[in-house]
Amino acid sequence: MPEWFSFFLEAGRWILIGFYLWFPFFLMLIWGWFDDKLKQKTYKIIIGTAFILSPPIAWGMLRYFS
Repeated sequence: MPEWFSFFLEAGRWILIGFYLWFPFFLMLIWGWFDDKLKQKTYKIIIGTAFILSPPIAWGMLRYFS
């Protein structure tokens, strides 16, 4: 594998890990911006589920890619 290719794999890996680690924070921002829509139960269930699942996903990605 060429060295430049492994660089892009490594960069993509850390971008994904960073995205999943910051995902709950961005969800809280979205929750604040779209508070009027989030009064509907469906939106709360979807975002709440993603909020709960994102830390284990981030942990799993860190374990898998490290």
